[in-house]
Amino acid sequence: MFEHTRGGRRVGLVALMMVGCGTHPAPTPGSSTAPVAGDALAAAPDAAGAAGGAAQGGDVATSARGLRWQLRAVPPRLTMKDRAAFRLRIEVTNTAAAPVDASDGYATFTLDGQASQALDLAFGNGGREARWRALPPGDTVSDERAMGEDLFPAPGAYAISAAIDGVRVATTIEVLP
Repeated sequence: MFEHTRGGRRVGLVALMMVGCGTHPAPTPGSSTAPVAGDALAAAPDAAGAAGGAAQGGDVATSARGLRWQLRAVPPRLTMKDRAAFRLRIEVTNTAAAPVDASDGYATFTLDGQASQALDLAFGNGGREARWRALPPGDTVSDERAMGEDLFPAPGAYAISAAIDGVRVATTIEVLP
């Protein structure tokens, strides 16, 4: 157990290391990226080849600390055979006038209205680049996971939401046969 202080309170943290366990999705290359120029993610071609391959930005919500959060589905529409190419991305932009610690916000996720331990663990584990701890004004950082096969067992519409930093953001995904 490591001792850590957050917000003037002492918090105990347990360090876990999962190397190659195969039970938790690893961050995809390019997660925790530098600021996105324009909307490079939405302009990216559909890796899965399914219809509607651009990223879908879901709700956008700004916390009291000036952090603008967004959850994106890449792609928002895919087929069952293309689920492995699906990525869920959380982005945060600092709209405040000073640097803000965006790593303070731990997300809790729901999938179709039910708590999702798989998403909580996927985004709660792993490192993030240092800029998350002091995000400059106007800058954006992101984190993403590829886990479509785990989340979408059958064709249908799926709703994913995240409660983070006092706000809730959501996106929808359509899985075709």
